[in-house]
Amino acid sequence: MRSIYSPARLVWPLNKIIRILLLSQALILFSAFAISKTAVAQVIDNNTQESTSVIIEEEPLDEPTLDSQLEPPAPAYIPDMQNPQSALGVSPAIIEIILDPGQSTTEIVTVFNITNFPIPVKGLAHNFTVNEKLSLTEDQANIFNASQWIGLEPADFILQPNQEQEIIVTINTPENAEPGGHYATVYFQPLIPAEFISQQNTFLTARVGILTFFIVKGDIREEANIKNLLTKNLHQSGPIIFDVPIINTGNVHIIPTGFVTIKNMAGKETAKLEISKGAVLPGTERILTAQWPKKLLFGKYSAQVAITYSADNRISQSPEITFWVVPWVMIIIIILSLTVVYLLLTIMRTRIVLALKILLGKADPKDVRITRSSRSSKN
Repeated sequence: MRSIYSPARLVWPLNKIIRILLLSQALILFSAFAISKTAVAQVIDNNTQESTSVIIEEEPLDEPTLDSQLEPPAPAYIPDMQNPQSALGVSPAIIEIILDPGQSTTEIVTVFNITNFPIPVKGLAHNFTVNEKLSLTEDQANIFNASQWIGLEPADFILQPNQEQEIIVTINTPENAEPGGHYATVYFQPLIPAEFISQQNTFLTARVGILTFFIVKGDIREEANIKNLLTKNLHQSGPIIFDVPIINTGNVHIIPTGFVTIKNMAGKETAKLEISKGAVLPGTERILTAQWPKKLLFGKYSAQVAITYSADNRISQSPEITFWVVPWVMIIIIILSLTVVYLLLTIMRTRIVLALKILLGKADPKDVRITRSSRSSKN
């Protein structure tokens, strides 16, 4: 009869423990993969949400974006004829002029018909509003509204297929205009007959707009400050997003530039992140962002942001903040895996030691059987 303490019988706890260890390692690797996949998906999602357009707007939006003013306008905006987004194109995208009180000046803009049928077009100037937190009353906000200064000639016209039309934009600055920035948007709206419109081509009614930035000479104040740099106190992994709230307390728009500096627990600089670009209008608060793309992080970090925002490169700096990066899911899985292994080793310690002695030739299975039999007879 085969002994229950044969080497093959005694070795099975080792095989079982090896399988458990391999299973624990697989669980750890799977968790790391899941965390990494989530982080990558978050980065892709953030990147896909960053595209904006200043010229094309769908009805009835009245709030153009500021971001496109950061790039020099193209000589003309002509959408792809194979995949049009609007019936119209316009050039330039931005008008920026420095004016004297009481001054009258003109600019030329060009509107394009990119369809294969005639389009009636209506032009108008509108108050420039943005999706920002205003710290002004309505009367104070009207100080920066320049829509009443603008005249268009012609304001109503018809564009033949693939035709372009030059429009004279006249800016009449009031004598009592406040020094600083004044803003408006010039829209061109296609008036397409209803028979040309269906659910498949409603994009043809989208209007195009030109952002206008006027700076009236005088007491120009470029002033801004940063609220606290914002991020979560505890992160599981990267990438890490920082919000940079900037308040423009001056009387002219600013385009801040700057960096978020990150240091580790030892005080050593580990990363320097450029903040996103964007204009901040007078009397408004805008949140710019910075992203730390590194995914494998651990420990306590500190961060601080500094921006420059004026012609003389004045600097505003935020207080230093601290945050933690702790991959707690991974840590929990490792702890649980080690606990299971420890319990198994503790429970089967005697059999494991015996199996090792037999494998190493330090014990005879027959002696083990005799010892086992004697213990049974005593009981």
